[in-house]
Amino acid sequence: MGFSRDSIGRTRVVVTMGLVGVLALAACSSSSKATSNGGTTAQHAGSGASFDPSVMNKPQHVGTPVAGGSLTFGLEAAVSTLVPGRIVQPSDLTVAASVYDPIVGFDDRGLYAPTGLASSWTKTPDLKQWTFTLRPNVTFSDGTPANAAAVVTQLAALKKLPHCSCAADVAHVLNVEAVDDLTVRFTLDQANVAFPQFLASGAGYLAAPAAWASPDTMTSHPIGTGAFRSITDGKLSYTRNSSYWRKSASGHALPYLDKITFVAIPDSTARLSKLRSGDVDILQSADTQNLVQAKRDPNLVVQPVTGSSATIVVLNSHQPPFDDIRMRQAFNYALDREALNKAYFGDSRTPAYGPLEPSNPYYDAKGQLPGHDLAKAKELVAQVKRDGKSTTVTALCINTPQASSQFATIAKEEQAAGIGATLKTVDQVSLVVALQSRSANGFEAACFRNVQIADPDVLYSTYYRTGGSNISLTSDLALDVALRQGRRSTDVNARKAAYDTAQELLAKDITTVPLLFDLYGNIHTKQVSGLSTPRPNALGLIEPGDLYFVQR
Repeated sequence: MGFSRDSIGRTRVVVTMGLVGVLALAACSSSSKATSNGGTTAQHAGSGASFDPSVMNKPQHVGTPVAGGSLTFGLEAAVSTLVPGRIVQPSDLTVAASVYDPIVGFDDRGLYAPTGLASSWTKTPDLKQWTFTLRPNVTFSDGTPANAAAVVTQLAALKKLPHCSCAADVAHVLNVEAVDDLTVRFTLDQANVAFPQFLASGAGYLAAPAAWASPDTMTSHPIGTGAFRSITDGKLSYTRNSSYWRKSASGHALPYLDKITFVAIPDSTARLSKLRSGDVDILQSADTQNLVQAKRDPNLVVQPVTGSSATIVVLNSHQPPFDDIRMRQAFNYALDREALNKAYFGDSRTPAYGPLEPSNPYYDAKGQLPGHDLAKAKELVAQVKRDGKSTTVTALCINTPQASSQFATIAKEEQAAGIGATLKTVDQVSLVVALQSRSANGFEAACFRNVQIADPDVLYSTYYRTGGSNISLTSDLALDVALRQGRRSTDVNARKAAYDTAQELLAKDITTVPLLFDLYGNIHTKQVSGLSTPRPNALGLIEPGDLYFVQR
């Protein structure tokens, strides 16, 4: 299998998976078949409506942009936080992308590129020292300079930030130095070929030093360098940042819009209805049925997105019943992914058995979970019962009709194996908070969704013993060794070997159980355009500052 590397300072993006996003479990009735090149063609059962792989993950820039206007963006969930380092769920990322800029960005090919606040960077041969040059004359919305000192302030704050998903990465930063006003140097305690990924993530969204003086106010009043700036109207409303540094491809100052307002509409059917009624201008959706319906609507436009993001169930291996490996094995054996796919998605999704999709060059066929085997599941549960141990589980999922309906199907499969599975629903923010608390007693199982990540190194923060996103509380010393090896080499074959080992150990531990790969989309009216190429480290995430209304 061939691999490729780009020039110094840029790493070719490989779409992988990380536990960063909430499982919507949106019910759909569409069908898809994997293509020979690893793409996916999604088609509504019996409708003839399809999404050709060639249109997936593509930017949309049509019509003549209008300068001005107020746009309303429909989110799939309420915003839980806009504090860099804690920003993980899709809705948080979308809003954050309007008020912050990442230090490191991506280009349209999915490569790390100097499209963010850093205009260039270099690394030492041992991969332990990285030096970034920042753009000149960029200011925060409070008028203060976005300089090297601001980066130093942010890294110091992240080191002390409770519940930071970046904790594992920040812990390896020994020193951050402002070499001069626009040059910042990071010194790490170990080699890390994927370090730019850290600065392209939520932790890399640069906030003003004044905001870090009171992090609790960031969600209501973020201070960043983004295309929009916070206003106090009691809503998630932001006005045009007239001093924004980015320009469009034609040289027009961004953003085009005067104002953008975000509204949370958790129910996917209601979200689409509000788009059709004109209450919102654009929305995000993980509901394949939404995408199919919108594609057939002559007044709407769909930007379909696919990749390695998948719905998953997180199993807490530190408390009953899943502290017993036999119960984790039984839970997986009892699942019939093909039946779930057929019942709710008309075979539109691809079953997922591991942390990487089959088209990924780091995918390991030996590192996949076994498929449905009810007899084995029953046998394992019977053993546990004979030992007098618990065989019942309560799972946390978000409180939507779709989640409840689909978990009911999963529960029936588990019950057929002798596992008593019940559902406890909570709002999405509460679910994120519960999982980010990383308490051994915080949950037994939880519904979740991961998003696309730019490098397999994300498995480090997701599964390393002290990883900042290790919500499954995975603890495996051999796995830790493999994940360290994966980030310490520029040799892609050495990295492949390390991530093969990691996948095989994860399949053995079974602390997370992937179900089905996602089909996602941004849906908007024909009056809206300017959708950028979705960022490869977050499913469907676009640049809100690029959006515009089309001249009629």
